[in-house]
Amino acid sequence: MVRVAVLINELSSTSIPLEIAVKVHRTTNVEVLIISYFDMPGDDIDPDIEELQLPVLRLGADSRIDLSALSRIREVCKNDDVSILHTHHNSTGSLARLAIFGTGTQVVNTEHNDHRFFTTLQKTANSATYKIIDYNVSNSQSTKDSFAWYERLLLNGLLNGVEQRVIYNGIDKERIDSASRPSVDLPDGPNITIVGSITEQRTMNGSACLQDG
Repeated sequence: MVRVAVLINELSSTSIPLEIAVKVHRTTNVEVLIISYFDMPGDDIDPDIEELQLPVLRLGADSRIDLSALSRIREVCKNDDVSILHTHHNSTGSLARLAIFGTGTQVVNTEHNDHRFFTTLQKTANSATYKIIDYNVSNSQSTKDSFAWYERLLLNGLLNGVEQRVIYNGIDKERIDSASRPSVDLPDGPNITIVGSITEQRTMNGSACLQDG
């Protein structure tokens, strides 16, 4: 049995990494464990996530560099026969890759965002552990093309090369169709709808707010 530990920052029903993990769990013979880096063990879980019936390990890290959380990831990979660690987020993913080095667990990393909008520090910290990656996935050709020259250098051969592939996330139409549609109390007058991913990585803080003058 192949066991895959999927590392995410927080449990969220809108998480693409979580959605991918669920698909892997349901459509393959792979045994999936979700590791949430920042969620506390006693935190309430979104009902949508509870319905997924996936094993979840919540580490309760209080910062990105939480040695206790990183040690726990290493312990799980080493002692629980984890075949693959799947990382998604740049800083915590890079630290986790470093933490499990030498355990024999292989690493699949997925890049979800355009690297042109990352700082040099973010890109350097992320790419520093590319050597540990066995398989690097970009969620689009645009994401893959956005890597800085030194990221490409590390992936493409300076360190013996990393197998790479573009795999699009796609859209889970069945999940959208089955989602609840809560009623919304809209104010009178014109309304503006913004369509997008309302998460921290796609902040809406810069959106204009229109009010009656």
